[in-house]
Amino acid sequence: MASLRRLAAPLYSRPMRLRPCPFGAVALGIAVALGLVAVVGVVTVPRPASADGQAPEAKLRKTVEGMLSGYEFAPNAADWAAVGAGGAGGAAEAAAVLIQLAEESDSDLVRRARAVSSLAHFPTDKVRARLVAWLSDPRFEPMLRRKAALALGAAFGPAGRPALAAAANDADPKVREAVGQALASPPMPTPTAPAR
Repeated sequence: MASLRRLAAPLYSRPMRLRPCPFGAVALGIAVALGLVAVVGVVTVPRPASADGQAPEAKLRKTVEGMLSGYEFAPNAADWAAVGAGGAGGAAEAAAVLIQLAEESDSDLVRRARAVSSLAHFPTDKVRARLVAWLSDPRFEPMLRRKAALALGAAFGPAGRPALAAAANDADPKVREAVGQALASPPMPTPTAPAR
């Protein structure tokens, strides 16, 4: 230990000379700030939190997860419309959260199935594309493929029939049964298409 002190003594015994910065303190501060921006890359500004301290995306996800967690409750069209109109993120964002929840393979299967079924209340092209992709993917969970078939038929009616017809000869008999139900059922009434 004493030998280390002898080696380090010359380092500490020398007086350090600080030279004044020719640019001044303000210029030095600006240079340091610009250097940090260059190192960090993109400067991100966090989105404002709501009154309860949660970011809007986290609040929306929590709302959607809560709606899917009911024991004897399945959200209907009015419930999902309230999410879209309630300022919690809107219908497109709610549909995006449902798609995200449905694709989380480590999540609870029942919650994932409810997420897929709930997508029937969001008849958009993006939702239709996801439902068709899930229905036609044999690696996707069979229960979720059945829910995708039913949601596709309920939400899109005639627009979903080509994808349903393509899945009519699926290897899984329960998927074939769900496809048959979807083809035989009338589409759900939507705000843009009155009940027939």
